[in-house]
Amino acid sequence: MKFAIHYTNLFRYYDEIDEVLFDFKDINRDQIIDFIPSIVKKDNQKIILNISEIETGTIPDILPYLLKLKNIHPNFLVQIDLITQKDIIELLKDNNLEFMFINYCNNYELFYSMIKLGAKDIYIVEALAFDLELLQKIRKEKNIRFRILPDIAQSAVGSATAIPEITKFWVRPEDIELYEKYVDVFELVHIDERQSVTYEIYKQQQWLGDLSDLILDLNLEINNINLNPRFAFNRIGCRKKCMLEKCNLCQEIYNLSKKLGEAGISIIKEKKKSEIPQEEKEKLLQSLKAKNNL
Repeated sequence: MKFAIHYTNLFRYYDEIDEVLFDFKDINRDQIIDFIPSIVKKDNQKIILNISEIETGTIPDILPYLLKLKNIHPNFLVQIDLITQKDIIELLKDNNLEFMFINYCNNYELFYSMIKLGAKDIYIVEALAFDLELLQKIRKEKNIRFRILPDIAQSAVGSATAIPEITKFWVRPEDIELYEKYVDVFELVHIDERQSVTYEIYKQQQWLGDLSDLILDLNLEINNINLNPRFAFNRIGCRKKCMLEKCNLCQEIYNLSKKLGEAGISIIKEKKKSEIPQEEKEKLLQSLKAKNNL
């Protein structure tokens, strides 16, 4: 499994993380060639440089930096905006610079457009993330990589308050191995001091607390130790039939988890793995509970 994080100087695991995303606007361009390679600790780590906020007309000015960075670290691609930067795609292709879009893909029209334009990675989010089984043939034929955001509950714009929280797309740590068959990269949304602990939790594939304390924007109290272990098996290829009122399984599993919690019955047992220090867990919980103030 591969994990990606957004650069912060507080992250503790640069010696093992698979991908690091940088924002061009936050880095002194005269230092970019020395700075980014100094963060990368492994030869096979991927560097993703977000240039989506750079004006299209100035892209040729930063092209030498991009090419030099690619020469130093070949496992590199740039992140651009599908709406405002479509005109620079040919420039990137002419210079053999691989790219992906910063835009999230939540429908098939957008999905096929990104493939046709030449994106190497695609964010699969919201309802489209319940079609992962169906998308596998295309993923392999087109040799593209799927990225998901496991630690944030996702729903289409405007629908967040209309649909049950349990039916939003998110992935709990215990289900990472299951999704690994369908996904190439798990990109964590948490930033700053929370990032290291969140990464450690997902790497260990265990969370013994309330999922709303770990998953951003999940406005639902649900203790993970009471949730059926087969929860994710039903979601990978369900095509979100609940929105057509053809399935209610997630809601039923949630209802059962509440009854198990009231009865003091735990389904998930603690693994024999290295434990995250209690003070780190408490720090994470405090910062996550203040997430609405971010």
